[in-house]
Amino acid sequence: MSPYLKNLFPPAIGFVVLYFATVYGSPLWLNYRDLLMILPIGFFAVVALIALYLLQYAYVYTAALLGSVYLVIQWHLQITLLDPVVYLIFIWVNLLFPILLLIVVILASRRLLSLGGGAIIVLIVALFVLPFWFGQLHAADIISQLPDLLFVPSWSSSLPFGLWLSYVPVGIFLVLIYFLNPTRLQAFWLSALIGQGIVFLNFSIPFISSLVSTLLGLLLVVGLMQTAYELAFIDELTAIPGRKALEKRLLNLGRRYCIAMLDVDHFKKFNDTYGHDVGDQVLRMVAAQVENVTGGGKAFRYGGEEFTILFPGKNMAQAHLHAERVRIAIADYKLQLRAISRPSDNKTGKQNRQGNTRQSVSVTISIGLAQRTSQANEPADVMKLADKALYAAKKSGRNCVRGFKAG
Repeated sequence: MSPYLKNLFPPAIGFVVLYFATVYGSPLWLNYRDLLMILPIGFFAVVALIALYLLQYAYVYTAALLGSVYLVIQWHLQITLLDPVVYLIFIWVNLLFPILLLIVVILASRRLLSLGGGAIIVLIVALFVLPFWFGQLHAADIISQLPDLLFVPSWSSSLPFGLWLSYVPVGIFLVLIYFLNPTRLQAFWLSALIGQGIVFLNFSIPFISSLVSTLLGLLLVVGLMQTAYELAFIDELTAIPGRKALEKRLLNLGRRYCIAMLDVDHFKKFNDTYGHDVGDQVLRMVAAQVENVTGGGKAFRYGGEEFTILFPGKNMAQAHLHAERVRIAIADYKLQLRAISRPSDNKTGKQNRQGNTRQSVSVTISIGLAQRTSQANEPADVMKLADKALYAAKKSGRNCVRGFKAG
């Protein structure tokens, strides 16, 4: 599935469920109204605490922002909007939330104690705290000075046209950056803006803020869990499972399996010649090809320029065919090297691309195979045999597949 659709699929399903919950399911969820009221805060608090521990500050800021908006709604906006103070708070939240979300998106990677992180926290606190002070203002006089656009009805009586427009520029920005970088978190930020828009467009529906915030909190929890898994088990450079994931998988291989150990040939020399950036480019290319292994194989980055493929249910003869396909795919791949010094103007860069002046190189790998036997019945033992077979492949001239032969 395309990453564009993959990351938007869970929120889309969530909003469909939300629609049926509000239109047809109210008799069911109204029986749990007390639980529904506190669930969003529980979700946002859990996300903020775990994300803080994992140093995932984007999740911390996002959870804090959504939690603050939810609390303002519950504490200040549960009576008629005809009250001038309540309507002033309504305007305040709708104008500030999209702006704050945009700031969170832009400054998401900043540490909590940095200048950018501190600014986000101060603004979120202001969103939450200032409505308590609004009661001391002459709200009616302030409202009379506001632009008429803030009161022009839209197709929904709950959200005036001027406030609805406050979401549009941020929404366009989030859509653009999502298509430039379709990550899970980018998809969630877009979903959060849509979700809060749904809340304020349908503000007269009972418990709409609790339902939407519960959905957003659940999506945020799931997203953080996936991020935590990736931090623990996915190799950052190559985006395939790393050594911890390999160690976990080795515990559940069954009684019949084959292990392949792969090594990029002359990688150190290649690194010294072209530099570490190009070396990283090579590792990403090799990882992409290894990940496409057939025969039910599962690829892992073992470390450095070494990779591992597990073939559950396969013997060495069966795995050899699929390992050979991987070797050929990598040997035939022409890697276009990125220019070390880029041209200073776009015209020169375009001419270089049209002239195909970039250098291309080929790399090869050596592969060692071993299968589980009565003598080597533990995964660690089989991996040692595969390492010996890899060494034999290196001695045989590299760019080949060798299976372990006893004796």
